[in-house]
Amino acid sequence: MLHKTRGIVLHHFKYSNSSIIAHVYTEKFGRQSYIFSGIRNKRAKGKINYLQPLYLLELEVYYKQKSNIQRISEFRPAYNFHTIPYSIIKQTELLFLAEILYRCLKEEEANADLFEFIFSSIQYFDTLENGEADFHLLFLMQLTKYLGFFPSKNYNENNKYFDLKEGIYFNRPSGNNERLDERTSRLIYLLSNTNFKELGQFKITAKERMQVLETIINYFQHHIIAVKSIKSLDVLKAVFEE
Repeated sequence: MLHKTRGIVLHHFKYSNSSIIAHVYTEKFGRQSYIFSGIRNKRAKGKINYLQPLYLLELEVYYKQKSNIQRISEFRPAYNFHTIPYSIIKQTELLFLAEILYRCLKEEEANADLFEFIFSSIQYFDTLENGEADFHLLFLMQLTKYLGFFPSKNYNENNKYFDLKEGIYFNRPSGNNERLDERTSRLIYLLSNTNFKELGQFKITAKERMQVLETIINYFQHHIIAVKSIKSLDVLKAVFEE
């Protein structure tokens, strides 16, 4: 039986001389692995380009419960990007975010709210003209809402030190690396209270951007074991240093 669903590409790899397997986060079935037969042939006419990190698809798929690899009948873009294919910064951010999502999203069941957040955020990113360099920071911070460890809102004049393990602010620093300094804690607070439409108003230096990024990755690593070394992080840093 064929099913229609939207999907978000997380990762793909070569399976044979003519085929690939792609990990796709779908609206109806959560994370699934699909075999795209013959897509590396010349007759595929560039369809493999649709399977780039975090590209948005309309899919017609077969679904077999407990199957490790599902079959696909048809696929096409669900949204045509206008800026991302022409921006090295945006492409690199999507590569980085795709790796994070690939490590975080393991459930083979639908999560409509999470899917819609990712799908609509990527569409918005394509239209974003101001604040694009900080999109990945805000996306990851907003993602923690759906993964269950969004930072507490208890920041105030007394509680100025954010604890990565507890996810809350404390009134004093600690002797370990789990509690942030006052400046970084404030940046995390400001970011967690920013939405995408306000992203252009979130002003930080290049040095602070890298510091916040490493802090957020560290925060994820405290709560999701699968998020260890991020291979695309060095690429992201190199692009922002140019």
